[in-house]
Formats: sequence, C-alpha cells, structure tokens
Amino acid sequence: MRDKLRVLLTDAHGFMEYRNKVYGLKYQWPKSKCLQCKYAFTLFRYNLNGYRDLVYYRVGLRCIKKLFKPTINCFLDVGEVEEGGCMFHHAFSTFINAEYIGKGCSFRNNTTIGNKISNGVLQRPRLEQHVFVGPNVVIIGGVTIGHHAVIGAGAVVSQDVPPYGVVVGNPARVIKINKPE
Repeated sequence: MRDKLRVLLTDAHGFMEYRNKVYGLKYQWPKSKCLQCKYAFTLFRYNLNGYRDLVYYRVGLRCIKKLFKPTINCFLDVGEVEEGGCMFHHAFSTFINAEYIGKGCSFRNNTTIGNKISNGVLQRPRLEQHVFVGPNVVIIGGVTIGHHAVIGAGAVVSQDVPPYGVVVGNPARVIKINKPE
C-alpha cells in the first residue's frame, strides 16, 4: 500500500506541475507527507481533469468507488503507466487501451487509443514520455509514439511517430519535427 501511495503522490505532483505550466499557476508542492496526501485527495474529490480516473486505475478499490462514483470520463486499460503519467484535459469520452504510457502524457477529449489484432496477435500502442494527444484522435495498433510528439486534432495514427514529431490528418502524416529544448 505504501508503494501505491507513493505513486499516487507522484501522479498528483506531476499533475500540479503540469497545471502550473499550462495555466500559469504558481502552486507549490507541500513538503510534508500529510499535506501532500490532503492535496492529492482534494484533486481526487474534485475530479480535476480525470485525475479520479487515474486513481481508480492505480488503486482499484471497490470501497472508494462506493463513496466517490467513477466519472466515466476516461476508460483506462493500460499495461503500465509511468509515475506522473497521464494528464487529462476535458477528458470526456476518452478510451485508452495501450501497452505503455510514459510520464507527462496529455490527453484531450474524444480520444481513442486502441488495439488491433494482426496475424492473431493483439497489438497495442506505446506512448513514450511527454506525448501530447489532441481532441478526436484515434491511435490504433502496435505503433510507437516517440517522446515529445504532438498528435494534432482529428488525426488517425496507424504508423509509428518519431520523437518530437508533429502529425496531423487522416491518415496521419508527419508535418514537422520540433527541435528539442
């Protein structure tokens, strides 16, 4: 249980840092564990941007689900989510069925990340660190989305995306490679 709590606090810290960056906020991560737990619970209770769904994925306790109903904003069926993993913005109708999601990935609404069966083998997408997925995106099959990639709104991705790549369209095509900062 201690490991799960540590992971949940890491997720909450990553969530807070990301919100600070995106919205220009200046919240500080508390130094005491007690205040960190209180902050994480506040995020969970108010369900900011799908954080409750990430907690359900991490913990999966039925007793919590009776007190705080699932939001049905997101459906997560992921092999592994790195600590500090998912950030959801307007996460309504977001379905994520992936093999791996790296730290700091951001998802928008109406996104479907799903599997595909090819030659009798189930293939699921793999998203590296700090991938931004826009609204109405479909990523399907055993593709790898490179770190710091940007998937534009409405893209349908069925092939690998290079690191720092920007893809748009149906079918998705690379229009640009961002320079690493």
